[in-house]
Amino acid sequence: MRPDPHDYGPPNAGSFVVLRPVGLAYLVTVEPPLADGADRSGTYSDKDSGWGAARALWTDLRLPFRDETEGHFGNHNAKKFAEE
Repeated sequence: MRPDPHDYGPPNAGSFVVLRPVGLAYLVTVEPPLADGADRSGTYSDKDSGWGAARALWTDLRLPFRDETEGHFGNHNAKKFAEE
């Protein structure tokens, strides 16, 4: 059987680096916060700066990334795993 190219595996149960619009700015956070309790959030005036900061976090912390600026974010398999 051929693997499903849209099967991204089970949803991540850990933290994500998140980029989301807040008013006219962009907020970068780690959600839920990591166990060390460090505040890694930042607010940026433009999307490029926010994206760069998010990329630095997900690279350094080896976390998945969730971009909430486009409006179609989420785990494609959430419904599939909810039905199992």
